[in-house]
Amino acid sequence: MLINVIHLCKGVSMCIRCEGYNEEQVGRMHDLMIDVHGFMITQVRGHGQDAWTYTMGLSEGLDHPDLLVVHLQPDVQAELASKLGTMVVDDGRIDPEVLAVSDIELVPVDPRHFRDGLVAEWVNRYRRFPEEGDFLQVILGPSMLCECCQHRMPRLDEPAPLQLHRKNRQQRRAEQRKRHRPKPPKGHRR
Repeated sequence: MLINVIHLCKGVSMCIRCEGYNEEQVGRMHDLMIDVHGFMITQVRGHGQDAWTYTMGLSEGLDHPDLLVVHLQPDVQAELASKLGTMVVDDGRIDPEVLAVSDIELVPVDPRHFRDGLVAEWVNRYRRFPEEGDFLQVILGPSMLCECCQHRMPRLDEPAPLQLHRKNRQQRRAEQRKRHRPKPPKGHRR
């Protein structure tokens, strides 16, 4: 069910837009995935642990916050998001007993983490930044992680700044255009 995989490594395939799909085609693909499965998964990959995965569509049709998984191997992130998303589709919620037995915690994501493009595809789809309650972070408990990873798992329910990725090409170009925009003559407005 994985779609929109964006590889940040040089030489590996990129996002579906970079493969030649236009915005209308991307939107139709999203609509189809959400219509068929109830949600879809977007994953952004970097090197090693620099990856994150999130769902789209759970809040749209199922009145459940979308899910965000960070700091795990990309395949594990995708599997977690897929299994939990499917549980929402099947049962309307994620069973608390399954979370307890699996040592998984869901915490609300502080909206300040979304301002740097963390869920850019979600923002493109819904034409707004996520607000409080729109996303839950999936956090694995100590029994699911090795000792070194237990202390490195970032919690996105805390407002501290988090840099999981660099700005994409479109964001960098927009900033560059702003900086190099000529100033209008005195007395004229833009």
